Amino acid sequence: MNRMVRWALVLSFTVAAAQSAFAWGPQAQVAIVSTAAEVITKQEGILLANLKADIRDGASIGSSQLNNLMPGWDSNPLISLQAQMDLLQAMRGERIDPYYAFRLGVLGKMAARLSAPLSQSSPVYRDLYYADAEVNITRVRWKLEKRRIVEPMTYFAEAQALADRNADVILKDYQEGVGFRGTASLSFADDASRSIAAVADVWFSILRGPAVAAAVSEDQMRTYYVDAMRFYVGRGNARETDAAYKRIADRGIMTPDFQKKIGDLYFDGEYYDKAIREYESVLAVAPGRRDVIERISEYYIRMGDLAMKEDRLEEGEESFENAINADKLNSEAQLRLFDARAQIEARDERRAVSEAALGTAQAGLRESEQFIFAQKYADAMKYLQNSVQLFASVSNEFPDLYTTARSGELTAETRLSQVRGEIIDNSPNLSGAGARENVMRQAESAAEEMSKNALRALTQDQFEAALKALELEHGDLLP
Repeated sequence: MNRMVRWALVLSFTVAAAQSAFAWGPQAQVAIVSTAAEVITKQEGILLANLKADIRDGASIGSSQLNNLMPGWDSNPLISLQAQMDLLQAMRGERIDPYYAFRLGVLGKMAARLSAPLSQSSPVYRDLYYADAEVNITRVRWKLEKRRIVEPMTYFAEAQALADRNADVILKDYQEGVGFRGTASLSFADDASRSIAAVADVWFSILRGPAVAAAVSEDQMRTYYVDAMRFYVGRGNARETDAAYKRIADRGIMTPDFQKKIGDLYFDGEYYDKAIREYESVLAVAPGRRDVIERISEYYIRMGDLAMKEDRLEEGEESFENAINADKLNSEAQLRLFDARAQIEARDERRAVSEAALGTAQAGLRESEQFIFAQKYADAMKYLQNSVQLFASVSNEFPDLYTTARSGELTAETRLSQVRGEIIDNSPNLSGAGARENVMRQAESAAEEMSKNALRALTQDQFEAALKALELEHGDLLP
């Protein structure tokens, strides 16, 4: 092909490519790109087949994400494709990581679309053809070709010229009702293989082609790395996230704004320790940055909220204090600190009530032993019954006190049962008819009265809390 013809093709294809809104269906695009990965692996020993899932993900992205990753795709796809080839060649490392494979998949999607047949034909019959291609793409017997270095302008102009050779005949078949059964079916293997070759050649140019002094700026590299880290953080892939961060550090392209973006990615992915590390590095060189200060304060609020939810009140209090220390203007942190301290105070008051009830119950248990020894069973029973009630009033909010209280309650109930047995066993020695029943009634009555008196000996707040517990047990006996 002489130079004049080649440049005429380039000019016409450049205009046509910018007008194309649809080329190959989504399933066909993914199948073409996936097959290209197998071709490259088989022909060149580049292990892309091991990363097929990531490549497929790249080939499956929608138009919105494609425009975000490939600026200018809609208006000038060839220039956009060349820019992405330059970028990926500049980002090429010793190994192909999953995000790099994903971006190869995106680039493959572009190459497949730019080499598709009928891409500039009437949408009515073109869309019918692509719908048939979606069904038949998995059955096509593609052909291997020798790989070649791609110069996008001329390469895709030539590929499109070959793809359009049968366009008029295929369209006529669809107009006459023959559809895919005619020329479209006969040329389908060649057309699909051409797109597979285009994808494979673009990748080969990036991965095996000679290094070029590509005009890739540090800002473009930073954008790539931010997208890579977002990709890995979103997948929870900590190992690849750390590897991407190391590649950034090795490039020496860190700036405060860039570190802030990385910190935000870590923060949103709940890698909080790493996020704080980045934020603190930013503040070391730009101490007045409100956006970073607010993020650090927000982190401590989150940690405080989590601690409070899990009843780790002191840790919550400390986190809210840290939030205020990070940002003195954070009124939300101040409110949370006030609430945390109020909860701590209320909890400590409840513990004091439980400790007082436990102490009184234990003292009553000791006193009862002296009365038992002296065979003063009525007095022993009143102390034991009072201790049982006080032990029972200790809730499970404080596990250490609760365990002690349950053990004390069991001991008191056991001794109470033993005292009743001793009264029965010693009844012949008690003077007067009905003495045993009289002792039992006196003991029960004394115990009820002692329960009231013991509770009134507590402070007013303690009394109210403990009395409520007693009312649940013997509400009809209390005034």
